[in-house]
Order: sequence, then structure tokens, then C-alpha cells
Amino acid sequence: MRRGLAAIMVAALLPACSSEHGSDEPNVRIGDGRFSVPTAYQSLAAVGFTTTPALLRNAAVWRRAALADPTPANLRRLGVAHASVANLDDAIRILEELSATGDGGAEAWSDLSAAYLARAHRADDVSDLFRALNSAGAAVHANASFAPGWFNEAVAQAALGLRAQSSNSWQNFLELETNVEWRNEALSRVDQLGVAAPADWTLTSRIEPSSAFAAQRWLLEVGIPEFFTAGSPPLTVLADISNQLSSITGDPMWSDVAKEVGQPAAGKRPYLLYAEAHRAARIDDFVRRRTLLLDACREFRLLGSSLTALCTAEQATIEALSLDYLSAEGSAQAAGRIADSRGYRFALARAISAEAMVHTSVGRFARAAQLFPVAIAGLLAAHSIPEAISVETTYADLLNLLGR
Repeated sequence: MRRGLAAIMVAALLPACSSEHGSDEPNVRIGDGRFSVPTAYQSLAAVGFTTTPALLRNAAVWRRAALADPTPANLRRLGVAHASVANLDDAIRILEELSATGDGGAEAWSDLSAAYLARAHRADDVSDLFRALNSAGAAVHANASFAPGWFNEAVAQAALGLRAQSSNSWQNFLELETNVEWRNEALSRVDQLGVAAPADWTLTSRIEPSSAFAAQRWLLEVGIPEFFTAGSPPLTVLADISNQLSSITGDPMWSDVAKEVGQPAAGKRPYLLYAEAHRAARIDDFVRRRTLLLDACREFRLLGSSLTALCTAEQATIEALSLDYLSAEGSAQAAGRIADSRGYRFALARAISAEAMVHTSVGRFARAAQLFPVAIAGLLAAHSIPEAISVETTYADLLNLLGR
């Protein structure tokens, strides 16, 4: 993170105290999650936002440390310091940027998940639960031996009604955790999963546009696969989220997918292959990702699935990255035709992006320069902000090459 930005991030933090010594064991428990900075155990009865002198001292010391030496470890502690004095928005901004650089490792992703859980706890916002689950998933993919990552994943899964999956995550946590009190809390939560009532999504699940991308990823990579394999979340939850996404993005693909999943003839295999391909992408297993994605697309096409266009657009991108430009161009154009005929904006934007990539790779720069702005606009309309930024970076490189 740039030092100037770090200074801006800490501006809202309380003024520095006189002590120069921060404690590695702040007596803090914010929300249901667990931060990776070593903490003295606190039961859920202690959850809250009560500021104590000890918290103020730690916040002040960690602020000064991050300003003097903005290492990943110091910036991560700065994020935790913000969270400990209830500056959750600032905590999340710091931890988001640190996680995006890849320098913070599993600890930064896990702390970001804990911060999202805290904000969801305070604001009753399901959007932050999606973000918390995605961040915790990134943490355990980065380091499967990092216990706090499994803790936060289990908490987020339970809050989203994924009780069987939460139980599995708690078991992974228990295999790693040695602290008796943390283990006892995990065991208590596992017991509660057996009797907990399903979440009442109809009252609390309004998705904010800013979290639409996280919700899309959750639906395709977690929600639908878990529905087919474990029966949870229920179809009503998937339909609720899908319909909200269609409303936010103006894209009927999402509601069509939910209707399709609920049909008795729906085959689960392509959805599971597609989700597994995305998990492989998270750990940079390109060969496995390509194999799984090609199989998923073939089966989606055989089913006439609503995800055919989106999967084929991703297939075109993979083929382009594999230098199979002829196949990539054909896949991109096929995906574009299907998406355009059904009004699927997200799939169409991805198809156009893939085609622009192919044109760039084979030297058809003028055509690529025409397509990139269209793809970027479509991705922004679909609230796929990370992808839009990535495509815009490629477009900027092309313009620099052309001297524009």
C-alpha cells in the first residue's frame, strides 16, 4: 500500500496516546469473527464495541507503526486497530487493499473476513456476509493450515444458512486449533447448527448493488453447487438472490438460472464442474481450470442451459490464454450470439472482452480498440467491477502501444 494512502486511511483513528508499547493481546472481540492478531479469548457475551484504554493504546501504537513502516504486517494490524475502535469502514478499506496486493497472505484475507462479519453483525447486512465468505475462502485457499480462516468461513456459512458446510469448516478448524476456549466455542457452534432454524432471507437479504459481484460469485461457486450436493441453501434462497441480481443488473440470466436449477430435469454435473473450475482458478491451477471449464461448457450446451453463453465466453478467454486463437474467436462469437439473443448482458460483455483479447493477440488492434470500451461498459453495468478494472488495464496497455 502507498504510504500516502495509509496516512489517509488512519485519519479517522483516535489521536495517538503517550504509550509507545502496543500489546499483541488486545482484549477485543468485535462481531462474530476472529482476527488473526493474537487475542485473548473472549466469549460471545463480550461481543461489542466498547472502547477501553487498552484498545486506544494499541490503536495509537499500531497507527504510528504503520505510518513509520507500512509493511504488510503493520498495515494488517492497523486494520485490526480500526476495527477494535469500531471504525469498520476504514478497517475494511485498508484490509481490502492489502489483500488485493497479495502481500498480506491468509492473515489479511481472514482479517478482512472478520471485519466484514463485524459490519454485517452491526448493520444486519447480508451483502457483507457474501463478502465475508469470499474473503474467508481466499484465506483458506492461501493457507489451509490457518485456523482463523476456517473459523471465519464457518461463521459466514452458518449466517448464510449453509449449515452442513459450516459444520465441515468447524471440523477443519478443530483439527488445527489448540486453544481450549476457542475449541469449546467451535464445539458449541457445531451443536447449535443441528437445531438452528433456517435463516429468514425474505426479511433480511436485500443485496446492495456494490455487493452484486460477490453475490454472483457466491451463487455460481457456492450456492447452486451446495444446493445440488447438500440441499442447502434451499431453492427459495437461490431464487431470491437471483431475482435481486436480475433487478440490480437488468440481466435476466440470473433469474433464468434459478428457474432452470429448480426443474426436475436439471443436471447437477455441469454446475459442479463449473464451480470446481473457479476453485482451481483461485489457486492458479490453470490446466485443471481449463479441463473442468471445457467439460462444463460442453454439458451446459447439451442441456441448453442458461449458463451456456457465460461458460462459453469464459472458455474463449481460456483458449486465448492457451494461444488457441482460432478456437477462442469462434467461442467468443458463439457466446456473443447466444447472449445477445437472450438479453444476457453479463455473458455478452465477457464474450466481447474475450473477442477483444483475441484481436489484440493476433495484431488486429483497431478492432480490439473498438471492442474494449463496449466490454468495459457491459461489465460495469453488470456490477462486475473487478473484471471491468482488469479489462480496462488491458485496454490502457493497448492504447499506449498505439500511442493514443
